[in-house]
Amino acid sequence: MEIRQLQYVLETAKYKNFTKAAEALYTTQPNISKQISLLEEELNTKLFFRSHHSVILTKDGEVFCMHARKVIDELNALLRAFDGDNQEKKSKLSIAVFPFFDRLPMSNVLREFLINHTDNIIGTVRTADNFEAYRALDSGDAHFAIIKLRPEDQLSHFSYRTLVEEKLMLIIDKSHELASKEFVTKEDLEKYHYSSGDNFMSLYSGNAVHRMISSADFLVHLLTDIGGFTFMTESAGETVNNDDLKLIPLEPPVDYFTYLVYPADASYKGIYQDFIDYAQEKMAQ
Repeated sequence: MEIRQLQYVLETAKYKNFTKAAEALYTTQPNISKQISLLEEELNTKLFFRSHHSVILTKDGEVFCMHARKVIDELNALLRAFDGDNQEKKSKLSIAVFPFFDRLPMSNVLREFLINHTDNIIGTVRTADNFEAYRALDSGDAHFAIIKLRPEDQLSHFSYRTLVEEKLMLIIDKSHELASKEFVTKEDLEKYHYSSGDNFMSLYSGNAVHRMISSADFLVHLLTDIGGFTFMTESAGETVNNDDLKLIPLEPPVDYFTYLVYPADASYKGIYQDFIDYAQEKMAQ
């Protein structure tokens, strides 16, 4: 039994969903599911009832969580007792990232930065759509956000550092009637519903249905199940490994860049300026 398995069970019980628990812990849904299954084998019991829509604690799962919370609380108290002074000296670095960020190479760059600075920072990373990221920056809950948007949609009270310049694409099930086109226009899309991991309503308002979806795996399954489409940048779309889907350019092309964003009035120095420099140098490669 490992401490991380206790955390995986507690977060899954909190969200009643493997994918949401994985996002909260900045790991993958298959990893959480595997570790919980291994733990259940070790304990010779089932901790969750599983369905297509949610996971619910069993009676044994409720007992496990009761004891697991005590273990985690005691562990945190132990760490504070012996590392309190060091923790207080560390800078806190909070970063909000867009859905599907963990599928892209730049996520490894962020991970390396945090690992290389464990002696002087406490880093937290959360998944957020653009609205949630801006709200976190405004409230001070996040120092930085890594988001995707059109250049013309920048807001005046934030600073934007360009990390990646690319075009928006349509990712579509091959059975869809639009899949045979070499490119797709706004007029082509207006009569259809679509699903999205971010807000493209200002691009293609029409009569589309907007669904906030932060799980790439769930989105892919949804597209293939309903024979639908959504929007992704080319780099994100290329990470989708599914023979039933294809990428199609939009016409006219739509710029959709990845930015490092922070409050315009922030006077960042030290580790914060180091992160800005590091992000621009490494993530943009």
